[in-house]
Amino acid sequence: MKDLGHLKYFLGIEVSRSSEGIFLSQRKYALDLLQETGMSGCQLVNTPIEEGLKLCVEPNQVSTDKGRYQRLVGRLMYLAHTRPDLAYALSVVSQYMHNPGEQHMNAFMRILRYLKNAPRKGILFAKNVNHQSIEVYTDADWAGTVDDRRSTSGYFYLCYLSRQPIRLFCDNKAACDIAHNPVQHDRTNHVEVDRFFIKEKLDDKIVELPKIRSEDQLADILIKAVSSQVFSKFLDKLGMCDIYAPT
Repeated sequence: MKDLGHLKYFLGIEVSRSSEGIFLSQRKYALDLLQETGMSGCQLVNTPIEEGLKLCVEPNQVSTDKGRYQRLVGRLMYLAHTRPDLAYALSVVSQYMHNPGEQHMNAFMRILRYLKNAPRKGILFAKNVNHQSIEVYTDADWAGTVDDRRSTSGYFYLCYLSRQPIRLFCDNKAACDIAHNPVQHDRTNHVEVDRFFIKEKLDDKIVELPKIRSEDQLADILIKAVSSQVFSKFLDKLGMCDIYAPT
């Protein structure tokens, strides 16, 4: 067996090491996709999906090449391994694989325009972090899909070496109150089993359930199209960066 040294490249994922930590990206994969789609010289945008965008299937929509749409969305999905910033936009466009229209292809092309703006972004697993804990951010919308009124949920796990309780951040005051309430009420009978499970973990100090402000809810970028300012702030909290950018 031959020692080939530190891992640098695996299945399209590039691994870089520095004094800051380990950085995972798919720079070459992203640039190849932009070249393949003819988007190397496209106009740049700061977010992968337009703020407040709601897609649907329109009765008289202009159709697009279904096979090409499915193939390209599939290619982009692989990028989500190191690009959680693409996750929500991809979840939206992937809902229309069976019947894509021009509006859906335009939404997909916007993701590519964002990718062109930041093809080298990835996840930095930093060394020597100041805190050691496991943090979870979770959120959900309510019947947000226009076509069938299904809801979208999203969550992030931020893991560090820790013996402290897992902090599960929630921006819903009612959910936090129910979890901490020692009394079972009729209005929560439908979630009684789940409520007792969570309460047991709270009592055993395995998890904590702090209430946070909605504007600090990191999981928002997984369930809605937010503004560029909010999007940029949350990417920093996720540890996403471009280590190749000039300093």
